[in-house]
Amino acid sequence: MLYDIILPLAIEGTLTYDIPDTPKDIIGRRVIVPIGKNKLISGVVLRPHSTDETESFSVKTIISILDERPIITPSQLALWQWMATYYMCPIGDVMRAALPNTLRLESETKIRLNPDKTAEKESLTETQIKVMDILSDGKIREIDELSKLIGVKNVVSAIQPLIDDEYILSGEYVKEKLKVKSQQWNRLTITPTENKEHPLNPLSEEQRAALQQVNQSFTDKDVVLLHGVTGSGKTEVYTHLIEQTLQAGKQVLYMVPEIALTTQLTDRLEKVFGDTLGVYHSKLSDFERADLYQHLLKTNRYRLIVGVRSAVFLPLHDLGLVIVDEEHDSSYKQQEPAPRYNGRDTAIWLAHQFGAKVLLGTATPSVETYYRTQTGKFGLVELFCRYQGVLLPQIHIVNSREAYRKKEMKGHLSYEITNRISDEIGKNKQVIIFQNRRGYAPYIECSGCAYIPKCINCDVSMTLHKRQGILSCHYCGYTISIPQKCPACGMPTLTDKGVGTEKIEDEISELFPKSRIGRMDLDSTRKKDGHQKIINSFANHQIDILIGTQMVTKGLDFSDVSTVVVLNADQVLNSPDFRGNEQGYQMLEQVSGRAGRKQEQGHVYIQTGNTENPVISQVCRHDYSAMYRQQIEERQMFRYPPFYRLIIVHIAHRDPAKISTIAQQIQDSLHTVFTHRCSRVVTPLVTRVKLLYHRQIMLKFAQNEPMNMAKEMLQKQIILLAKDNPDIRSARIYFDVDPL
Repeated sequence: MLYDIILPLAIEGTLTYDIPDTPKDIIGRRVIVPIGKNKLISGVVLRPHSTDETESFSVKTIISILDERPIITPSQLALWQWMATYYMCPIGDVMRAALPNTLRLESETKIRLNPDKTAEKESLTETQIKVMDILSDGKIREIDELSKLIGVKNVVSAIQPLIDDEYILSGEYVKEKLKVKSQQWNRLTITPTENKEHPLNPLSEEQRAALQQVNQSFTDKDVVLLHGVTGSGKTEVYTHLIEQTLQAGKQVLYMVPEIALTTQLTDRLEKVFGDTLGVYHSKLSDFERADLYQHLLKTNRYRLIVGVRSAVFLPLHDLGLVIVDEEHDSSYKQQEPAPRYNGRDTAIWLAHQFGAKVLLGTATPSVETYYRTQTGKFGLVELFCRYQGVLLPQIHIVNSREAYRKKEMKGHLSYEITNRISDEIGKNKQVIIFQNRRGYAPYIECSGCAYIPKCINCDVSMTLHKRQGILSCHYCGYTISIPQKCPACGMPTLTDKGVGTEKIEDEISELFPKSRIGRMDLDSTRKKDGHQKIINSFANHQIDILIGTQMVTKGLDFSDVSTVVVLNADQVLNSPDFRGNEQGYQMLEQVSGRAGRKQEQGHVYIQTGNTENPVISQVCRHDYSAMYRQQIEERQMFRYPPFYRLIIVHIAHRDPAKISTIAQQIQDSLHTVFTHRCSRVVTPLVTRVKLLYHRQIMLKFAQNEPMNMAKEMLQKQIILLAKDNPDIRSARIYFDVDPL
């Protein structure tokens, strides 16, 4: 019988294969199928193929069925199809994002020596001789294994002539990653403990009222926003809602924007819910993720799942509640690769399929979410009192321009800030310093000829990482050693420009030599337990001053943090994006909320060269409403969300001479179909990334316009253009729906 199979490839739609002796429950099982001349790959059975289309093509037969029963549930398959349609990407891309690596199989090219043919070493290169020597033991080896043994990255170019001359035999093999490691696979996603069943913390009067309002709103709203100021105890409200849902026999999905937030959160939740708690994020190993995935399929153990955006792909069965904490956070949006989905919006769709309720929580709602509460689509519950009546932090604005002019700066900190830090450390209090750039400095420059080292793959300057002794591109990862002399003029006059978290760490260490300093950014948390070690050290007072990027702004709760310092607010506020002011307000308000969460009022010092920026005054008053009113007026005037829906058409090409022509041809064609909804071609700030030159076209659609029809027309138009134009066919074109 013929079935449509989803393959983890960036191809449109599905491929059709014959499955002889088909089991009844074949939908959702993995199968090994041939593709191309000699490649094997695992796919997922989606549905029976429509029989009226079979005469126009030949059909291959699958190699084998991998699973004894489906490992993809009907609700998961429905989600995959919705995401592929809504976010305008191949369903194979969704499959790649959805399944743990151990559940996605591809054939691996393996080679062995041909015992019937001998090569003359004189005719071989040095690398080829090494290959032949290694294979002389008769073992079958993988290409990657050979590369490591020989120490050559591109060993394929050396091996291919040996294969062509039949000195080496090659073949394709599929390895079941899950089964190969199953005997060693004994570490669970979260260490199992006895179900402690600690009692829930009692709610304050304000929290109890908020919980009642949430439950009441759920009677006629599927989605409710809990707008609670920082430190108001939203997590305690969540915990009581979780308990209610679990008691009703339902599952709960608790989403957080970043891995850093799971450390403190899981500690708190595990005390109450014990080993019914499962955790899912990218810092877990492939086998830990697969372990939780399989438990959800086969057992009823995990009833509460805490995870980042990818947790929406898990095989949930009886979902009753979804909590999206910090719903405003841009980390919920997947940027690269496809599917470019928003985890918050996807979770709402998923919950609807189960008839589950969704609680969105934040101190700084996204403009779109808050607008939906004002128009009656979402419910709204407000919690504007901090727990135990602690006051919101007092904001102090430091005019950095004036401080530099008056020579009242120590490095990149004003005297006012250094004095405050000194006083608080003397009282055994803790300080958080927020600097939204990692590395030592954004770039280095020759003071003689003004040369700035740039990435060979991207049109950006390379960030200085002084401790590692490298310059690094934060777009593609390309690195070089720090040059001792200017590559352009040969003079030893290279100096660092700007400031990153590493440099601030050095300055703070010099200013406060007796204090214990910690740093929390992407570089310091790369290892699996990096987040947890830093957070635990800070919580245990092994760190006095914590310096970090936006990781320190989100949801962390430390009782002894009395002061928060924002070193350069202008970096946060000077974004050219239409969401720039909204995101600036959210980031400053969120990092401010880390101060004074227990007992005493905290203090926040914001250094800025533009004290007149309206966002600064809104943050000083903790005035979300003023920010929202300003933004909603501008969005309506300039036709932006929530009044309009956006789709960005991204065009990329390796040839700088062709990219502008290709983009203009696409724009001309789209304009004939979409008229005023289609923007002109825009060149992004970073023109070249990973050797590809980029252009963008934005499409705007009013909320009442039929988006499904518009998406179909857009995709058809691109297909027609590519059909008649080889240059457009050679370009990389993709869509970003609801971009952030």
